This record gives sequence, C-alpha cells and structure tokens, in this order.
Amino acid sequence: MKNKDKSSQKKNTVSPEAPSAKRKKTKEELSEHGAMLQQIMDTASVAIGLVDKTGRITHANRSMAEMFGRTLEELAGCEYVELVHPSERETGRKNMLALLASEIPSVDLERRYWRKNGTEFWGHLACRRFHDVHGNELGLIGVITDITARKQSEAALKQSEAKYRLLYNETPVLLHSIDRNGTLVEVNDYWLKTLGYERNEVIGRKVTDFFTEASRKYAQEVVQPAFFRDGIAKDVSYQFVRKNGEVLDVLLSATAERDAAGAVVRSLSVIVDITERKRAEGKLVHAKNLMQYIISHAQSAIAVHDRDLKYIFVSDQYLHQYNVKEQDVIGKHHYDVFPDLPQKWRDVHQRVLAGAVESQEEDPYEREDGSVDWTRWECRPWHESDGSIGGLIVYTEVITDRKRREEALRASEERFKAITMTAS
Repeated sequence: MKNKDKSSQKKNTVSPEAPSAKRKKTKEELSEHGAMLQQIMDTASVAIGLVDKTGRITHANRSMAEMFGRTLEELAGCEYVELVHPSERETGRKNMLALLASEIPSVDLERRYWRKNGTEFWGHLACRRFHDVHGNELGLIGVITDITARKQSEAALKQSEAKYRLLYNETPVLLHSIDRNGTLVEVNDYWLKTLGYERNEVIGRKVTDFFTEASRKYAQEVVQPAFFRDGIAKDVSYQFVRKNGEVLDVLLSATAERDAAGAVVRSLSVIVDITERKRAEGKLVHAKNLMQYIISHAQSAIAVHDRDLKYIFVSDQYLHQYNVKEQDVIGKHHYDVFPDLPQKWRDVHQRVLAGAVESQEEDPYEREDGSVDWTRWECRPWHESDGSIGGLIVYTEVITDRKRREEALRASEERFKAITMTAS
C-alpha cells in the first residue's frame, strides 16, 4: 500500500523547472511578436502611434518620427496634443478626451500638425480605441497620413477656380453654358446685369426662353443641332429679350465641353452685345438710302464716285441728261459707262483725286454721234472720316439749250443793229 502511494505521488510530482521554462517561452514569443509588430509599423509609410489613457504616446513607428522631426525616444512619453498645431490644439485635446471616455466611437479628420522645428504640415488622422486580449481598454491607436501636397494642390486649385470665377463674372461680355437639353447651367454676372434677371430666375430654364420667337426657332431647328453635332458655333446672330421687354441684338460663339466618349455635354458660349452697333448700322443704311433718295431726285446732274471711279450715288437727272441707257450704274466704272470720255476729263479726275477742285462755266462736250453739248460743271474730292480722299463728286448741268438761246439772241441783236445802221 505504501509502495502504491509512493508510486502515485511520484507520478503527480511536477518538475520545478517546468513553469519557468513555459514563462520564458511565452516571454520569448511575446518579444518576437512585439519585434515583428514593430517591424511592420516601421515599414509603414504612414505615422502610427499608441497613446495611453493619459494621452501620452507609448509607441511610435519610424515614419511618425520622420514626419514630426523627432526621435523615437523624444516621442515616447510625449503628450499627443503637443504635436497638434497650436491653433487646433484645444480642439485636438477635446476630441482625444471624448474618444478616451467612449463619448465618440472614433476620430477621422484632417488637421494641421506641428514639427519640432516649428514648421507645420497637414495630416489626416484616423484614431480609435484599442484593447488587450481580455478586452481591457489600453488607450488609443492613431494613423496619420501626410496630406500636405494634396492640400497645397487643393488650395492652388481653389485659388485658380477663384481667379477663373472672378474673370468669368467680371468679363464685360455675356457668358453662359447650356447642357444637351439646351438648359442654362451657368451664366456670368454680366449676363444677368445686361438682361435684368437674378440668377435663380434663369438657371434651369431653356436658353431659348430668353430669345425672340424668330431666334428661338432658328436656335432649336438649326444652330443647336449643329452645335451638339460639331461642337462649335461662330458669330451666330440672335436676339435676346430683356426682362423689361427690350430686344438685344447679339453675336454668339460657342465651344463644347465633351465627356470621355467625346460626346458634347455642355457649351461655353460667349455673347457679344451688338445692339448699338446694329442701331448704328441701321442709321448708316438709312442715311445712305436717304442720300441716294435725295441725289436721285435732285434737279441737278450729280454723280458720286469712289477712288476707283466706280459709281456710289447718281441722280436720275444725270442719267437723263447724259442719255445713259443702263439705269443701274452703281458699282460700275465711270469709263465703262462713258467709254468715249475725252482725255481732258480723265486728267481732271486724277487731279481731283489728288486734292484739286476744278470747274468750268461753259465747256463743250462732243458725243459719239458728233453732236456737241455744252456743260457747266464742278468736280471736287470727298473725304473719309480719317481725312483721306475717298473719291470725287461731279456736279454737271447741260446748258446746250441756254447756249443756243444766247446765240440766237446775239444773232438777233446783230441783225437789229445792222437794220438800224442801214436806216440811219
């Protein structure tokens, strides 16, 4: 019995070295695991740090040390909020305490950080609580990505967009964009000011809602289909209608914005207000027509030529007196209408185009048939707005009948004189 008890006791006895060996093995495994975790952290391109419940950093990887310009030893024990930019430090502290108190589940934000040398950079922080294997909360783990380059690009883009927006709105021409449905998606301030609308009154409406009926029909049936096919429009004549009902004459040119497939998705249109120009052109046409009317119905023979001696205006009396069979001489050369014109007249024309003013009270003009007409004429240059000679004006009057009457009267007087002398 005693032998049995001794055997059993010997069997259940554990060597005193066994627990120590197990702890040592566990410690080695933990150490190996920790070293492996540190290597993983150190190879990461982002900053990774562990913060305890007091808000101090307990572990950091090499990227974090490089990012903040500190050594790993300097980071260990450093309060996390010391790394936050002074202007955001208080907000950073509140977020950290709220996360530690489980008031918020995590933090995901962009903020400015502070390097040891006093320079700042932008970082994206993703932070949450972490626990041990038993579920006990140990603190926080945070990952910081340097987003300075992205922020600088965004700032540059924002500045560029601001400059573009300022240029877009301040440019003294009308600018708008329409989508494939012809709906206004953007207009500049000058567009609104010129037409008298507020932005919320036009965005989302058809651009043709602001056209006259004729322009609306032309745009819908001709211009817009061609633009969305070809992607370009050049100097299209339209009429806009202002909010107060006034009609605005414009010239529209547009280029297309395309999608990845090359399809036109919207326009960038430049619209030039030519209302005053059209009015001036209308007045000019009216003045020209009035001039033509006055000259045509003048009782004198008048012809106006350009520098090339082509007819610009001519009176009906001129055509009648000189027996011009072809009534439509505007644009034709004077020498084509009068091929037999004497050289002396051609010489007069050249002197007048050089600035001279010439005239004759009685000048014989021999026609093709040999007959002779007497004329009284004056030829003088006319000038362009810049002072240069634009052509010449000829004022003429056929005085053949008057000359004949004068000769008849003179002959009669001589006969009367001769009779008187004979009677004496």
